Amino acid sequence: MITKNLAVRIATVLALLGLLLPVANGAQFIEGQHYIEMPFSDSLKTGKKVEVREFFWYGCPHCYRLEPLLGEWLKTKPKAALFVRTPAFLPKWEVHARLYYSLESLNKVDALHGKFFDSVQNSKSKMSNKADIVSFITSNGVSKAEFLKAWDSFDVDKKIRIALQLSQKYGIRSVPNMVVDGRYVVGADSAGSQVKMMQVVDYLVNKIAKEKK
Repeated sequence: MITKNLAVRIATVLALLGLLLPVANGAQFIEGQHYIEMPFSDSLKTGKKVEVREFFWYGCPHCYRLEPLLGEWLKTKPKAALFVRTPAFLPKWEVHARLYYSLESLNKVDALHGKFFDSVQNSKSKMSNKADIVSFITSNGVSKAEFLKAWDSFDVDKKIRIALQLSQKYGIRSVPNMVVDGRYVVGADSAGSQVKMMQVVDYLVNKIAKEKK
């Protein structure tokens, strides 16, 4: 009998193998079909780097399945790519956005981002309230006082407001989605799969990097 977790692991392995396959011709990716160009040009201060901004939500199973692909992509991404995570923002998702930015404030994203994803996706508790999140944090060795200080901080409030503005600006209504250079939005639905989504991201990064030379 194949369990849900085993099925996810099998699908992830197959997807990782697909990610490693070379793209025969970048020109196969068509604007309006595989990705969307924004009707405005966002002015980003990234120099010759090309920002790749992921919009995600901890409660999204598709985002969770993307995590291993992202991990592999980060090892092989184009040199020009500058990766940024942003919690997508709907009212019921604010608690998870606040958790992410609190972790960022405490320099705990690398240590606890994946663990929190696991907890939300693979346990009965969806970690959708502050009490559950504080329990998770303290059980992973973070001071409750330090975490609550970050949680209620002006810096985290500011980042949440920016996340809301970015979600609205780029028209993010589902996740996961990637925004490349503040100009192009790429999703798994438009690209055809999560593997192709990352291939489209590579295509756009390389295209923009050439334009910046």
